Amino acid sequence: MYKAFPIPKRFSSARRMSELTVSLSRPCLQPLSTTAVPLAGHSKWSKIKHAKAASDMKKGADRGTLTKLISAMSRNCGGSPDNVDLQRAIATAVKANVPKNLIEAAVARGQRKTVTGEQLHPITFEILIRPNTAIIAEVEAESRLHTMQQLTKTVKKHDGVVTSIQFNFQRLGRLVLTAKSESVTLDRIMDEAFPIEATVDVQEPEDGMFVIMVEPSGISWAGSKLTKNLQVEVVESEIVWMPNEDSVAVIESRDEAENVASLLQGLREFPEVRAVFSNVSRGTDLGDDEWNKVANKLDTFHGRI
Repeated sequence: MYKAFPIPKRFSSARRMSELTVSLSRPCLQPLSTTAVPLAGHSKWSKIKHAKAASDMKKGADRGTLTKLISAMSRNCGGSPDNVDLQRAIATAVKANVPKNLIEAAVARGQRKTVTGEQLHPITFEILIRPNTAIIAEVEAESRLHTMQQLTKTVKKHDGVVTSIQFNFQRLGRLVLTAKSESVTLDRIMDEAFPIEATVDVQEPEDGMFVIMVEPSGISWAGSKLTKNLQVEVVESEIVWMPNEDSVAVIESRDEAENVASLLQGLREFPEVRAVFSNVSRGTDLGDDEWNKVANKLDTFHGRI
């Protein structure tokens, strides 16, 4: 059974990290709800409410990112107290005031367990809609049969079918790094990453982040080596489904985008759904609003690594 571990209110030094213990049976977001606010001219209270809503939204996103990283470190490297990467991720979450229960649940989920020790069963849920839009949902559920039945109902409402579509994707490890020094450049990242045999690709998409794609078996080793040799921090470490270049499904119309976005929203409403991937790509005539409704609900798609 998963045993709760003490989480300090704040880590003041590296020495206090040793106080944190994680005990598992096997060693090794809450959605924002807001109420429409009537127009209030220059009302100070109106401004405060809008600012708080924005703050709550950012806080929810930050918590989701941090708990996802904790689960990934627990899954990839084990949940024992010797897992330095896991302890570092927990320390970051504590400093960000992530509640203890969310941290404990994230560690347990990484070991495919609930906080009460119940086993979570992994499900790779494969969906096909339209002629060639493929979607994979990674699911972890206590009841595999019940969850599959509920997900299938959601898919059918959007004229989709549950069928094998994995051949449209490849399984890769994704490391997202952030630089802790201006001396860290894309060239330096590449110099360190490509000698690692597991490395597949290195990119710098935006905001000073670096994305390293590796073979799944090498994700832990690559992350440890890069953080040791460079002044970088791992902000995401996950095994993902990347769409193949020859499997692109272009969304051309608003109706197509709305149907896909609605299905993705339906999937995301299940707490058991951990991640969603697709082979979709944006058509040239599709507006920003329509495309963002699709893209914002996906972990990977054509053009996003």
